[in-house]
Amino acid sequence: MKKFTGVLRFLLFIFIGAGLFWLAFRNLNLSKMVDQFKSAHYSFIFIGLAVGLISHFFRALRWNLLIKPLGFNVPAKNSFIAVLIGYMVNFAIPRMGEVSRCVILNRSEKIPLNKLIGTVVIERIFDSFCLLLIIIITFIAEYQRLKELIYKYLYTPFLTHSSGIDIK
Repeated sequence: MKKFTGVLRFLLFIFIGAGLFWLAFRNLNLSKMVDQFKSAHYSFIFIGLAVGLISHFFRALRWNLLIKPLGFNVPAKNSFIAVLIGYMVNFAIPRMGEVSRCVILNRSEKIPLNKLIGTVVIERIFDSFCLLLIIIITFIAEYQRLKELIYKYLYTPFLTHSSGIDIK
């Protein structure tokens, strides 16, 4: 019975996926799409794919660094697969990828779910801190240019509009 339920669930997701593909591509001109594929530069696609996979692998290694102090030793392959599945789930339901990768490792490595979610929260806090730091560095490095843009597009039009006087 359990095997039948698994097969039924698999078939359900196949049909849902096929239906979504049909909805997405039903109005496309297939001959034009084939021509576009023939003229594509596949080297750029492969380079992008390689860079993306490498970045996901390093993200999995970083996640392992957060999991290890909890007393669990996760093989890099398992955390990498969990990260990839998380990204795939994000396509369907945004932000569910974080939860799904925790569930994947919970099932494969028997790590408590609350500990895995904690590592993801720590990871997100660190990512936010790094992003804020990059924004601050950018503002400092491009201060003069930002000042000119603000003056040109915000300050001057505001003065012109509010006073009715043309500053030009």
